[in-house]
Amino acid sequence: MIAQADAPTALEGRRPSRAVALLFGALLSGLFGQAQAAPVGDSLDRPALTTRLGPASVLLAAAQAGPTTVAVGERGLVLLSADPARSWRQAQVPVSVTLTAVRFADERHGIAVGHAGVVLSTDDGGQSWQQRLNGRQIAQALLDEARASQQSRPQPGTQPMSLAQAERLVQDGADKPLLDVALLSPRRALAVGAYGLAMASDDGGQHWAPWSARLDNPKGLHLYAVRHQGGAILLAGEQGLLLYSSDEGAHFQRLPSPYAGSFFTAEMLSPTEFVVAGLRGQIWHTRDAGQHWQPIANPVPASITGSAQGAGGQLWWVNQAGLLLQQRNGALQPVNAKPLAPLSAVLPLAGGRWLTLGFQGAQLLAPDGAPLPRPVSEPAKQPANQPVTQPSTAPSTPAATASVAAARATSSPSAGSQP
Repeated sequence: MIAQADAPTALEGRRPSRAVALLFGALLSGLFGQAQAAPVGDSLDRPALTTRLGPASVLLAAAQAGPTTVAVGERGLVLLSADPARSWRQAQVPVSVTLTAVRFADERHGIAVGHAGVVLSTDDGGQSWQQRLNGRQIAQALLDEARASQQSRPQPGTQPMSLAQAERLVQDGADKPLLDVALLSPRRALAVGAYGLAMASDDGGQHWAPWSARLDNPKGLHLYAVRHQGGAILLAGEQGLLLYSSDEGAHFQRLPSPYAGSFFTAEMLSPTEFVVAGLRGQIWHTRDAGQHWQPIANPVPASITGSAQGAGGQLWWVNQAGLLLQQRNGALQPVNAKPLAPLSAVLPLAGGRWLTLGFQGAQLLAPDGAPLPRPVSEPAKQPANQPVTQPSTAPSTPAATASVAAARATSSPSAGSQP
């Protein structure tokens, strides 16, 4: 379960705990085995290793790029499937940090985000990726904004970071996890993450500017999810934080929250109707842009870590108990009778099937929830002088049942805090 703790009142002191670091070290070692590793270097500059594990690796998010399914996960892994989701091949990626979210505007243009403040873009349907932003650049942009705010009065409705806080972020280096991204239009994008980070682009992801000052989030609480419908934008995060804009992000207001624990995912059915879900299986529905909330009954009190919306407005959720959930008769009900490993994401596919992702990789489910044959990995083109990681023969460890939400953030003990 996610650690429970009161959140700090400022950005300082919020570092990955040693326990989290050790947990993920064990997890990645167990999954990748003891293959000869590439020389240790900066993961922002080291391309993702070619791996034969492919769909059996830790995967955190997926999206459709036209007929191609694209999944992302640990160590910069990006997988592509055209059949759909039965076999996968690995794309070339210039970084080896964990990727947490991916979205496509059309079948060619997409954006992925991840740890170390990484933003990647593709214009060929995910075949290749270019780094557009990283945590060092985010920190510098926030420092520039803080310095500018000292020279002139801040824009009405904004709360620029203090100079001291911005300077600390620069000193911390690239450790700025981005946890979700929304494509507001073919050219506009918004990425959010730990410490209240929000970065926006209006040129298809080529350049990014900070939006954190627009948010009523003085504690720098983590932002786990961003969704949009028309000109409305919803941000959901730590300690029940909900922020809403009705004017394409020009202004945000804090919404009254129905729950004091963290929300890890959200879905918008219209500019004023949306559902938020997260810690301990809590799930809430509003029809009036957050002024009133109604709970949705959930018989499984495990944290909800991912969600998806179908073309007809159907909603599905996945949780740490390895269940795919859908709403029937006003309550959530499991789709799969037999739980899987902890899940991070779900993507509906043609024919009523689902692709689920998590710590044991990709798993296809039939319309009745029965597991289908596990996806396979196609041979990948191996870059010169790069080793290929071998499947692990080591037994599974307790790390394999760790929190998916923690995998996305690996940020602070307060990530799932509740009074």
